[in-house]
Amino acid sequence: LQWRTISFPDGVTSSASVLLPAPYDLTTGVLESVEVIVSSNDTSAGNYRLALYCSTASNASGYVTPEVSVTQTSAAGAQYVPTTLTFDFSPDLAFAKRDVLAIRLQTLGADDADTNTDAMQLIGARVRYRSSGPTSAGSGTYVIPDWT
Repeated sequence: LQWRTISFPDGVTSSASVLLPAPYDLTTGVLESVEVIVSSNDTSAGNYRLALYCSTASNASGYVTPEVSVTQTSAAGAQYVPTTLTFDFSPDLAFAKRDVLAIRLQTLGADDADTNTDAMQLIGARVRYRSSGPTSAGSGTYVIPDWT
């Protein structure tokens, strides 16, 4: 990759976190999944062992909702090729207007299921929401469409 990214070294547990506001134009809804885009600068092979954690909080309440987490083993992509890894939540994580979403991606490089021998580069992520829509009359269910 020719731009700076968050790099997760091989063989160790490491993580990156972000706090995001819930979409301002949605009322209440659920966080269905997070798609994480990763890559490697080396001759990547094997599997990554990853965990993704999410929680929500209103500006005044602190983190009070149950945390949702997914741990999975995902195949590493080819060298220099962005790979999208999807973390689906079950159950979905509910959010309300003005909530803050806390998201943490953790690599489990020391886990036996992590057979990749290269650093993993975090390129980006996409949060997938489902909501009852904007707070206006006649609003229906809104689902963010897939990338095409």
